[in-house]
Amino acid sequence: MPQELSADLSALYEEMNARTTKEAQLYKALDKLEAVIQHNESPLDTWSEIEYELNKTYAFDEVKFSDWLTRLREEILKETVEKTGNAGEEQTESEQLQEE
Repeated sequence: MPQELSADLSALYEEMNARTTKEAQLYKALDKLEAVIQHNESPLDTWSEIEYELNKTYAFDEVKFSDWLTRLREEILKETVEKTGNAGEEQTESEQLQEE
């Protein structure tokens, strides 16, 4: 790979890891949300035991910079709860924070 291209890609990778820009935060949030959505789309018999709880909590930290993304994550949580049959255990991040 040409040195200039390698340097550009390295700089982008560092920006994504640092998450100091809105673009990098959005990138990481969408990456994590995609994983949760994929789990919701896959059959439950492919889930490991830990994924039942993880799918309810994963990515909330990454979306908290955006009210819209937080609401999207809460909607994805509803799908998780509906899929897993734990509707009584659903709790939004807002409700979790109020309890603390």
